[in-house]
Parts: sequence; C-alpha cells; structure tokens
Amino acid sequence: MTVGAAKKTWNVSELLGWSIHYLSEKQFDNPRLNAEWLLCHTLKCKRIDLYAHYDRPMVKKELEAFKALLLRRINHEPLQYIIGTTEFMGLTFEVNPDVLIPRPDTELLVEKTLDLCKHNYDEKVYILDIGTGSGALCVSLAFFLEKYNIPFSITALDISEKALALAKHNADRIVGEGKIKFFLGNILDEDSHSDLFQSFDIIVSNPPYISDHEFALLPKEVKDYEPEIALKADAAGLVFYKHVARAAKLFFRSNLTKKHVIFEVGYNQSEQVKKILAGSGFEIEVYKDYHQIDRVVCGSLQVEN
Repeated sequence: MTVGAAKKTWNVSELLGWSIHYLSEKQFDNPRLNAEWLLCHTLKCKRIDLYAHYDRPMVKKELEAFKALLLRRINHEPLQYIIGTTEFMGLTFEVNPDVLIPRPDTELLVEKTLDLCKHNYDEKVYILDIGTGSGALCVSLAFFLEKYNIPFSITALDISEKALALAKHNADRIVGEGKIKFFLGNILDEDSHSDLFQSFDIIVSNPPYISDHEFALLPKEVKDYEPEIALKADAAGLVFYKHVARAAKLFFRSNLTKKHVIFEVGYNQSEQVKKILAGSGFEIEVYKDYHQIDRVVCGSLQVEN
C-alpha cells in the first residue's frame, strides 16, 4: 500500500503496522513512536488504547485525517508541531512553529537551577528566564518551586510576541494565572529591558547558540521548521553568552546573597562559555547531560553592597 492508496477496510492494528513499516522504509527514527502518536492524535485517544482496541475499524474521515498527518510527517515537519504538544519535565507543553521544541537535554538546566534555589536561598528567590520560547524553563521552574514550597518570583523575557503569548498560555494552564511575569524585549538591546535591572538572583537561559556554519548542517525538520531566531546566534554561536555575562550585574539585586548565571550550551561550547563567564568574575561549574556531554555551565558571583 502507498500513502495515496487503496480502498479497503482498515482496523487500528493494520493501519499502525503499515505506518510503522512505511516510516521505517523512509528511514525515520522511532517509526513506531511516530505512528502511534499520529494515530492517537487522529483518534483522540491514549497510546494504550491503540492496543486495547486494536481491531477497531477505521472510518473514512479518520483515515483521511491520519493520511494528512502522515504526509506532513513524511515532509519532515516535526511530530511535536503536528500534534501540537510535547512532554518536558513530566509536564505537557503546547508548541507551535513560533517556538523552539523543548529537548530532553534541557531538563538538566531546570534540574540544576532548582538545585541552586534549594541550596542558596533561604527566602524568596528572583529568577529571570532569557529567551523563554514555549515557557518550558520558567513554567517547569515555577511548577517545581511551588511543589518544594520555595517562594519565588519568575520573569520570562523574549523578543517574540507570539512566543510570549504561547508561554503565557502554557503558564496559565500548568501553574495558574499570574504566577509568572512576561516581558517583551531583546536581550541584546539594553533599552528594551532596562526596567528589569537590579531585580534578580538567578539568570537562566537556553539561548540561541548555533553558529552560521552549523545551522546549514542541521536536519531538515529543524532547519526548515523551527524558528531560526531561536536557534541561530552569530558566526561563532557565542554572542548571547558574551552579552549576558557582561550585562548580568545590571540584572542582579543589590544584596549579599550569591548570584548565578546558568546556561545550556552547545556540545562543543563549554570551554568557550567557561572563559566568557570567568572573564566577568564568575566561579564556574559544568554539568554533563545523560550522553556525557558538557551541557550546562553555571557561573556564581558573590555580590556585595
């Protein structure tokens, strides 16, 4: 059978099996997971339901809807954009082409930021999330800080109005209205966010860090579908790290508690980012992801009155 075929009666099991085989032939990673999620989205059911009702006949409208979704995936549109959601830190985030799709590796950035909050702040902690996108960082932090009974104030900054609208929607849905402040501004333009100066203890960011050369080599489903502004930095991929390291002291509150900048970095950038932060007076720690790649760089600074 081809995608454009054939008039027969299909049940769930047959359609799932054919789809897995077809995606495998097209050399997609995780063809079963792709097929299951597309079929679940079509039928508005859970993955377990596909196997609990494997002999359920598919009606014409369902087959047409599934075919349309499968064609989008064959054209390398990301699965998360097709179904409109993704999982991050055990939470369900809505995503669309206005925002970067949160990756599992970025969960380490949330975990290490939560550790900073637990071990360095006895009172309320003030956090700035730079380049919030879908809100994955700020919403996850708010969710778990509330769970751990740690008082917090979180502000999310982004250059994109559409991204901020989606981040606010995710925040309202997952942690409740008003728990996070959202601010439109360009981190590279101080005039656009000067109202945020002297307000924070922790700056957390997964900034654009793809170099011009690396961007050209990205897979089609990343390069052609995810927002370039959320991926691509400058020729070396370091412009945002340099700017935030220089500007961090403007954002920090004036008190004696230790201050932190914590970044996700590209697979080959940790040494450069360490030097950038050290040059601004930060003490450095680096954390490896589950693939044993340096993924998070944290700079700590003792701030005096």
